Amino acid sequence: MKTCEFKIEGMTCNHCALSIEEKLNIDGIKNKTVCFSKSNAIVTFDEKVISENEISNIIDNMENYKVIEKSINFLNSFKR
Repeated sequence: MKTCEFKIEGMTCNHCALSIEEKLNIDGIKNKTVCFSKSNAIVTFDEKVISENEISNIIDNMENYKVIEKSINFLNSFKR
């Protein structure tokens, strides 16, 4: 499992965050929290199923949103 923070440009309300969360209901994503006030998404995912670039592309392909930065939380990326 890997956890990555995505800084997202274009969110203007809580509905935006909910829309992104719903779009991320896909195989390989185990947990996600999208926060309008912080303009970010914290996503825990199985890197054998989906990559951070694929997640970023999903968000970028939504209308009005763009991932402007990605950072991996290495503390949660160790294999168990």
